[in-house]
Order: sequence, then structure tokens, then C-alpha cells
Amino acid sequence: MSLLHRLAILWPLLLGAAASGASDVLDHGFAGTGVSVFTALGDQTRVFGSCPHPDGSASIVAHRDVPREWVIARIRADGTLDPSFSDDGYTTIPTSSPVLDWPVQAACTGMGNTDPNDDAMVVAADSKVSYVMAAHLLMLRFDLHQGVVAWSALHNINAMMMGYDPETGETDWNGLLIHGLFPGNNGDWLVMGAVTQGGSNQIGYLVRTNASGTVSAWNTFEPEQGTSFPAIHAARIVNEVEGFALARIQTAQGSNWGVLRFTEGNLGYAGLVAEGSAATANSSFFKGRFIGGIGFVVPLLAPNPQPAGPALPHLLVVRGSNVADVALPAPAPIGGVASGMQPALSATVAANGRVIVGGGLWAGSLPAAGYYTTMVKLGNGDTVADAIDTTYGQQGQAVFHFMPPAADNHCVGTDVPAQHFSNISSWGNVTLLVGNAAPNCYDEANNEFGSSSWVLAARIQSDTSIIFANGFD
Repeated sequence: MSLLHRLAILWPLLLGAAASGASDVLDHGFAGTGVSVFTALGDQTRVFGSCPHPDGSASIVAHRDVPREWVIARIRADGTLDPSFSDDGYTTIPTSSPVLDWPVQAACTGMGNTDPNDDAMVVAADSKVSYVMAAHLLMLRFDLHQGVVAWSALHNINAMMMGYDPETGETDWNGLLIHGLFPGNNGDWLVMGAVTQGGSNQIGYLVRTNASGTVSAWNTFEPEQGTSFPAIHAARIVNEVEGFALARIQTAQGSNWGVLRFTEGNLGYAGLVAEGSAATANSSFFKGRFIGGIGFVVPLLAPNPQPAGPALPHLLVVRGSNVADVALPAPAPIGGVASGMQPALSATVAANGRVIVGGGLWAGSLPAAGYYTTMVKLGNGDTVADAIDTTYGQQGQAVFHFMPPAADNHCVGTDVPAQHFSNISSWGNVTLLVGNAAPNCYDEANNEFGSSSWVLAARIQSDTSIIFANGFD
């Protein structure tokens, strides 16, 4: 049993009294408040997502560098660690090389109540050597029931980059960012993101692997007619001929989002079919989901019409070449302080045409201060429009934050501990938001601000069942 196992316990939690709308959407049957916070050793443990299970339990996947290992936790429906899983709710799996803390993408493999959803696919950028730019694509399949790695594959991505010299094995492109992981066809997987040349010089890519992680096709999207593609955020193959992908695009006029068509066989570029405004940098991460038919949804940030106003959340509903851009509610003040969106958002799809979007918030001078959720009712792509569900929270949105007991938190005034959003995912009647939170506002022992080293899980109220469960990514 690892030291993490012996120390992993549920800590008390208080939600800030001014957590606007949280009481409307948090499920208080989960840990009594809707939120559970678990201790985790060190300040380098990062949670990447959760796989809710049909019985209301959930598995949480995280990674840390000290010691270097994957962490899988199983929590019960009441928000406590499941002692039947590896004695006390946690298991750890050693890794042999450094994995970048962010981003790591994952997807649950269960597709219905006959499948207990006990596997998860994970992709990570692996540097092989500490403090060296990641140049390897690591793929793993976790058996979440057993808490083990079912299989893994490690790919050197140099050959997938522009300017690759097969004789020397060298390329001008030296880094890898992972923005998405989606099912392909017949058990295949699509991995997407950006390869980098240092700084902001990036180019988007798509990689397809078979069910065991072997690469079968790849493409980097080189500039076309004055338009470059610095990152791919989501993609779906819609038939045996073509697929569609959401890209960040760059033109002489600035940065926008764009939906591009690609060929199914070699993932080649086949044209830009839609374009809209975006207000985020190459470092932004948006996690999408498939919806019924041939579509997918991706949340992102768009320019504020008010001069110098913060970027606002939007949801793109992509149905082939037809794209609906849904303006989401701006986040309410949190703890009495005006808030705005961090450049990381995720969507999950529930039944009855509902999409729940989650994200992280800044508030005042605090860069990571809480969590945001909103709900969108999907239309039919024709006569019924996609629209905000105004019955959710306060006019369609809710914000909340974690606040430990006053005697322990070292917080002053409106300060709150650092807390980062990672992901949101659904299964059946369970929607779980996960992230990291610091135990206090200031760590006096180390004379520094508290580090977000605790794993946080919040359960969002839902009375529907999932219609498409491709997990978290």
C-alpha cells in the first residue's frame, strides 16, 4: 500500500456563502455539499478527468511527478473513497518517463448500461527526459475496475512533423500539445492538437490509431491560401469519405475558429467550411463531445462586445458543415467579486438534448478562483434552435468555489484558495466536474501561496440519462 493510500482521506468542505447559484445545481447527496476534496501527496498531482459509472460511483484519473506515477481513485455515490478498491480507494501505477502536467486527454470507453464503463483511454505528451520538450505521444488503456494499464504505446512524433529528415531523424518542430481524443471508426481513435517550434509557432495535427494504439494515419495541416491552422481541438469522422474538425485558424485579420473538412483515408485537408470569431491564444484548451448523428459540440471563448471586457463563453454545435454558435451566459460574480473565464472549458452531453459546459474562473486579482457551469438545450439543426436552458442555476449558469474551514485557510478578505478546473463528464444520472484545489490561501510553513494539490470533485444535479457517453477528453 502506497503512502498516498494511507493518507488519502476525505476532508471537510464549506462552500462560500456567496457561491451564486451553486445550491441550485450541486447535488447535496454527494458528500453533503455537492463537493468532495481529497488529499493528494505533493504539489504536482494533477487530475485529468473522471469516468462516472452506472451505479453512481466514479473513477478519477490523475498523474504526478513526485513520485512519478499515475493515480486512479474510485469514489462512491456518496462522495467518499471506496475502500473495496485497492484497500482504501486509491491505486498508483509507476511511469518510467516524465509526462507533461497539461494537457493530458482521456476518454471513457463504456457506451451504455450494459457496459460498466470500466476502461479509459488516455493520451499524454511524454518527454522521455526531464525538462526536455515532449516529442512522444503516449497512449494507454486503463482498466479502471482492476486499476491497471491494459496496454500502452509510445510513439516518437518526429516523423509526423514538417521538415523531417529520415536520414538524421531531425526536424525543426520539437514539441507536442494534445488538445483532444475522440473515437474514430471500428475501434480507431483520433488524437489531435498542435506540434510546436517553440513560443507561439504551432501547427495543428490529426493522428489516427487502431484499437491497440498503432498509428495508421497522420497529417499536419500546413497553411492554405493565407490561412494557418495552429491547433485542432475536436474532430469526427462522419462516413467512409470525410470528417470534420474544429481548428484554431490564423489569417492576416487575426485569430478565429474554423471548421475544416478532411478526408477519411489520409486525414488530408479538404477545405474550410465555416469560420467565426475567437478570443483565445494557442495555449487555450477546449474539450468537446460527440452528439447524436454526425455532430459534436465544443465550448470556447469569444470576444466581448464591450471594449476591454473579458472573453465570453460560447458553445459551437457542429453538424457537418452546419455550425451553430451559441453565446453562453457570462459568469456571475463569485464571492462578491467579478469573475471571468479561464481559457479551459469542457462539455458533456446528457439526455433530452442537454449539454452541460464546465470551466474555471478567475476573480479579481485571483487567477484561479472557482468553477462555472451552464446548460444548453440542443435543437435539431433545422427548425429548433440550440438554446440556453434558463431553468438551470440562475438564468442558465451557476458558479461556486471551494473554501476550507476558516481556522485553517489563511485567507484574508475575499481571497480563496487556488482552484483549477480539469474536466466535466456524465453517465446516467451522474455529472461530475473535477479539478484541483489548494488547502489554503497561503502556506506559512513554506512562505508561499497554497498550491492546488488536492483532488476536487463536484456532482452536478441531473435527472436524465446519458445519450452518448464517449467519456472525458
